[in-house]
Amino acid sequence: MKRLFSGFLLGLLCLSMFFVFAPKVGAQQSTVDWWPTFRHDLIHTSSSTSTAPLTNQVLWNYTTGDSVAYSSPAILNGVVYVGSNDHYVYALNAATGTYIWSYKTGSSVDSSPAVADGVVYVGSDDNNIYALNATTGNTVWTYGTTNIVDSSPAVANGVVYIGSTDHNVYAFGAVTVAQPSPPVPSPTVPEFPSQALAFSLVAVMVCAAFALIAKRKAHNRKNSPTFTSCASFL
Repeated sequence: MKRLFSGFLLGLLCLSMFFVFAPKVGAQQSTVDWWPTFRHDLIHTSSSTSTAPLTNQVLWNYTTGDSVAYSSPAILNGVVYVGSNDHYVYALNAATGTYIWSYKTGSSVDSSPAVADGVVYVGSDDNNIYALNATTGNTVWTYGTTNIVDSSPAVANGVVYIGSTDHNVYAFGAVTVAQPSPPVPSPTVPEFPSQALAFSLVAVMVCAAFALIAKRKAHNRKNSPTFTSCASFL
């Protein structure tokens, strides 16, 4: 019985040491490589490191008032931005297709939006260039050219570049719109102190158990002339 109890304590110690010092593998958050501008980036690689769908199953669809002929969607932070020939620019939830907002221009939107620093930049066949708040769809600024703007804007180093069929290329200072503050992460307990605490608790439990055995041994020796060697503890 004593040997069985000692073996149980030894197994408990080994198991506790495993849980204390075994490497902890945390779930890794996948990093999304968003598509914020025409053909993904400024050099038009048309390539993303995000995982592509494995099937052709339709997740959702959204019907506009006219064709979506030339405007390619931009996707950033879980929102799809795209123009339509119904004169609107749309913002839709990328996961569900839920309507978020729309902005009406004066003509078809063949330009592909670009999103940067909380602002959506897009041209329209009404000759205007629009900067819209990416969260609300409100107007940040507009600029009128003398012909249709079906070119897709590019944003680099704080400057928006876009062409017009009036034979001009335009450059504007980009605008940063304040975004909601991210949630404050919960404080985490450092890993090493928790390991040390767990090890200390295990050590105390083992020492207490062996002290109890020793006390029983001493009691047995007092009541019996039989000599008990140290090996009997094991």
